[in-house]
Amino acid sequence: FEHPELFRKCLENAHTVIVAGNGLANQIKETFSTKSISVVHLPVNFENIYPKNKLQEKLEEATIFRSKNNLTNPRIAIVGMVPEKGYRFYKKYLFPKLKTIWPEVTIHVYGGGIYAKKLAKHTNVFDEGFCKPEDIYPFCDIHMFRLDRVGTWGRVINEAGYFSKPSLSIDIGAQSEAVGKGGVVMPYHSSAEEWIIELKNIYNNLEEFGKLAFEHRLVVDYKTSVQEFMSVLDGVLND
Repeated sequence: FEHPELFRKCLENAHTVIVAGNGLANQIKETFSTKSISVVHLPVNFENIYPKNKLQEKLEEATIFRSKNNLTNPRIAIVGMVPEKGYRFYKKYLFPKLKTIWPEVTIHVYGGGIYAKKLAKHTNVFDEGFCKPEDIYPFCDIHMFRLDRVGTWGRVINEAGYFSKPSLSIDIGAQSEAVGKGGVVMPYHSSAEEWIIELKNIYNNLEEFGKLAFEHRLVVDYKTSVQEFMSVLDGVLND
């Protein structure tokens, strides 16, 4: 937390603080003296993102499109606003190294923002703006997600998993829980070279990682999340 005093009164006076993962709960415990912390996973209804019975058809359609349009190179997606420190790591270290070590890779940044525009100045990076999930994940190979300080869950990890796309993220807060076996979580101070090694590892085992990412998406199934939330409410009301 960059400015913990802004949150201290609210968090420490609450009956319970609801968070979306044990890792984030531990981060809060390190900074605040809360009465209790409750884990409620994100409620994601994947059917509302894209119908499950049409998933395979969409993935096959994307594969054909990529083949016909010479887009078969490794493609990495970054989805959502790029945080400032993530931007610095990408711009100063990762993207230049990628261009040298793995020049055929292209990075596609979705979600807009000033940092997406700045990153697109690299010749291997493209600012794609806002797109629907079904127009993002089927057309990429790996999803990449890097946070700064607070390890919020990042539902985009499990959205990528729904389309059988693995994620590479950073070991902070709830990220290891969000990724599970459907990708790789990097130590916070890993070098750009180490990130590239793991990107290549995932790419060389895409089918296996993709299956695991699809299975792991259920960790944020909305039915389970609603039950968790109701259980927390019941505990607070009957305390």
